[in-house]
Amino acid sequence: MERFCIIANQSKEAAYQIGEQIATYLHEQGKQAIFAPWKTGKEGYYTDVSALPQNIEAAVVLGGDGTILQAANDAFRPNFKRKRRNIFKSVLCTE
Repeated sequence: MERFCIIANQSKEAAYQIGEQIATYLHEQGKQAIFAPWKTGKEGYYTDVSALPQNIEAAVVLGGDGTILQAANDAFRPNFKRKRRNIFKSVLCTE
């Protein structure tokens, strides 16, 4: 894999800091890593998946159970291109 999207819970400073470390590591390995932008709506915060490039191959989700569930939910919003849904096929959840 060459192109990664990092989804970090905006309300958890540690999640964002770890995301920056992961992005740095990926860049050092010659990979591309971008942070997914967040928006605020009536349901709270959510990932603005419409702003993600088409060529993302994998997502790194940092936060908690809610962040992972929200990221998966965002992947299936109507404006999320079908091709991008594949990045959410497998999730590794650790503490």
